[in-house]
Amino acid sequence: MKPEIVPISCRETTYLVSESRDAALDDEQSARLAAHLDTCDACRIASTQFAQLFAHLETLLARQHR
Repeated sequence: MKPEIVPISCRETTYLVSESRDAALDDEQSARLAAHLDTCDACRIASTQFAQLFAHLETLLARQHR
């Protein structure tokens, strides 16, 4: 039997997306984030935008260290 996933807010989703950049989320956090992103178009779009922003930042930081 699967444990029930406790819903999270859009604000909590933003925190988890940001935190996941620095460290792996635990299983519960990952499940809660995925469940929210499955149901919230705005957070799904924001999550994609964060990923793009983080990728651009990594590119810029790599260029500075050459």
